[in-house]
Order: sequence, then C-alpha cells, then structure tokens
Amino acid sequence: MEVTTYKTKQREVILDYLKANSDKHLTVEDIANHFKNEVGQTTIYRYINMLVNDGLVRKYIVGIGQPACFQYTSTTKKCETHYHLKCNKCNRVFHVECEMFEDVEKYLQEKHCFKIDNSKLLLYGICKQCTN
Repeated sequence: MEVTTYKTKQREVILDYLKANSDKHLTVEDIANHFKNEVGQTTIYRYINMLVNDGLVRKYIVGIGQPACFQYTSTTKKCETHYHLKCNKCNRVFHVECEMFEDVEKYLQEKHCFKIDNSKLLLYGICKQCTN
C-alpha cells in the first residue's frame, strides 16, 4: 500500500526514519528530535495521520496524558495474529507468537465472550538486553 498523496523530501525522510525504526514505538517528539530543525512537528503530525489512515503506520495510545506512539507496519506484518511486548528502557517492540497467549485468548473468548484485539494489545516490561 502506498500513500496516495504527493511526495516531498520531508515526507520521504519521515517515512524512511519510521521504516528504519519499525521495531520501536516513536512519538512525534522523538521524530522531531531526530530531525532537529529539518522537519517541523506540524508537518510530522499531518503526515503521520495520513500514514495511519493509509494503514502504513499503527497508532498506539499508551495512557491518559501521554503522547501517542507510532510504529511503521509493512503489509506483510499482520499485527492481529501475534502479541506485542514493549521494553520500558530501550522502547523496542517485540512481535511474539506464543501458544500460552493463544490459550489465554481462547479462554477469554469461551468463558467471558471477550475477543482480544491483538493489534492494540501491548504488554510492558524489560527486555533481556536491558536486564543484563
């Protein structure tokens, strides 16, 4: 899927940065800090929203009063079929397929008539690299 609007150099560098950091959840501030004075926050906000609408970027609401986070998703990544773990130290996001999670999902569906939306589920903790 490609973005339907015209391309500019600023949009190109934003998209390239998101692709290069697709294992992380980035805020608009993170992106703006990376580009310093090259790209304004307003441009980033507008373009990120277009990318979200086009399905190239996933938006996560982390908590009340916290900025939204964004993650590039390719058309080959099906975030509805696995779970997401986010490291509180390095901010990396891990895509995990695990039978135990599937068992919990099945249990919630059968016993509580509740279907989990894996694409929006994010579990927080500390990854192995940051623990060492």
